[in-house]
Formats: sequence, structure tokens, C-alpha cells
Amino acid sequence: MSVDGQRLYIVDCLKAFACLMIINFHSDILFPDQINLLAFGGDIGNNTFFMVSGFTLYHSIKRSEMCQIGYWYQKRLKRLLPMLILFYVSSIVIGDVNISKWMDIVTFFVFPTIYWFTGAILLFYPLLFTVEKMCSSQLRRLGCVILLILHILSDGILAERYFIGFIAMLIGYSLREYLENEDISLIRISRSFYYSMPLAWMLYLILKLLRKKGVRAFGVIHLGIGLTTITIAALFLIWGYINDGKIKRFFVKRQEIRYVIQTLSQVTLAAYLAGGFHDRMIMRIIQRYMSFPISYLVSLTTVILFALAISKIDRFIQRLLVEV
Repeated sequence: MSVDGQRLYIVDCLKAFACLMIINFHSDILFPDQINLLAFGGDIGNNTFFMVSGFTLYHSIKRSEMCQIGYWYQKRLKRLLPMLILFYVSSIVIGDVNISKWMDIVTFFVFPTIYWFTGAILLFYPLLFTVEKMCSSQLRRLGCVILLILHILSDGILAERYFIGFIAMLIGYSLREYLENEDISLIRISRSFYYSMPLAWMLYLILKLLRKKGVRAFGVIHLGIGLTTITIAALFLIWGYINDGKIKRFFVKRQEIRYVIQTLSQVTLAAYLAGGFHDRMIMRIIQRYMSFPISYLVSLTTVILFALAISKIDRFIQRLLVEV
């Protein structure tokens, strides 16, 4: 629900933004060395998606009791698992992933390291539900502090993505809770708000440059990147929620743009999964026969078309499951 009872347009915009950022990040081998820094956005795309997920899960969690967590989670699994299983099995069949021992099974299916993003979603959903139902706001804030510390301690390994990602989801949920319970007519966006966005982007790019040059500062640089990505996503969400009417009027006059954004927002997860195949197989072929920027445009188009095809197959499977 939005402020006027309809779907919030900023949700689609941010999911489309996350989709493009993730694809751009995975296109790093296509960029010439001189401008390779432009292949950024994976972290901001991931955390934006997690924040939007927390934001959109607010009502369904609020309507449910703790004893209903199994049913609540089952509904989300039905939407996620068909696509995930399709990719997992396909990766093994075509030889893109080799499972030779039991630990490979754990890291692929239970705690995914190839499709870690999907593993995070499967873990975060029930965790968010449990935290909201069993923890006070003070405990949630303490939990975020603990996760930030763990993020620094685990800098450079896969786990840190989970820590900052769950913080993003918690903040997205809390933002929805705050905005839903405030009179938005009393919320004013001051000039400092508009200054904050370019400053956050500038800080993000500086930190990314430092990180690319190998500056770690005991994990503080990476933590700063995570926090600035969350800040950027939060600023977008707040602005979009308050200005939902203006965004709606913009799209009413520009249906083509609205269609593109809605399409991208619907294939965000599929685009991430498609990128797994694309990065390791198709992109290298494109790089061999095409030069930048043609290779980049072809790669971007290929991933999106692949994601659209996967989404259509997934919707077909979902309809079959409903009928069964």
C-alpha cells in the first residue's frame, strides 16, 4: 500500500535501479582498464534490493502472528524456489558448477556462495519476521551495532555481505513503519536533504576508489561503503514515499518509461541469477568479438532478455503450482 492506497512507484524505481547496478557491476571485464572504476554498483544494488524488500514486507509481517511464521515463509518460498531450483540444477547439469563433496552441497544449496544473493534472501525473510515479532526497537538497534562489528571483523570474506545486507533490510522495514505511522503532510524535505544525496554519492565513489587501490583501513573502508549505500537507498525511499503523487503524475504522462521501469523491477532477481551464467560464459564470448562500448550494450541487452525469458518460465511454473 502507498500513501494513497496504490502501489508505491518508488519501489519499482528502486528495484529497477538495483537491477541495472548489479548488471553494471558484473560487466567489469568489458570496461577498458582506464575506466574500469565505472563498473561499480553491485554493493549499492544489493543493499537497495534488501532495503526495498524490508520496506515491502512490512504489512505482511504486521498482519501475521509469530505462530504463523511457517505459513508466511512458505508463501514466499513458493515464489522463490522454482526459479532458484531451476538455476541450481541447470548450473550443475551444464558443468558450470562442480559438486564433488558434501561441503560443496552445503555451500551451493544451504549457504550459497555462487548465488549468495538468493541464499541471503532465503535466510533474511524468516529472520526479519522473527526479529520484528520478538525484539524491541532497542534490541533491533543493538543487533545492528553487533552486525556492523561483525562486518568489520569479517572484511574480505563472503559473510560481511550478509551482515550489511540484513541491516539494510531491517532499516527498510523500520522506515516503512515510521512513514506509515507519521502524518506525511508534516514531513518536510529541507535543503539539507537534497544536499545529502550528492554528498552520499560522492563519499561512496571516494570509498570505492580507495577500496580499488587496496586501502582497507582494518575494514573501515568497506564498512563505509556499506553504510553509504544504505544511506543512498534510504534517501531515495523517503523522498519517493513523500513525493508519490508527483512520481505518479510523471509516469501518467510517460507510459513508455513506466513500462521499462516496471519490467526491470519484475526481473531483478532473475537478472541476478542470469548474470551467473552470463558472467562465466556468454560475456567472455562477447568480449572476444566486440569492443567497448558495443560489447557493454550487447551484454546488458543479453542479460535483460535472458532474465525476461526466465521470468516468463517462472510465471508459467507458478501457474502450474497453483493449479496443482
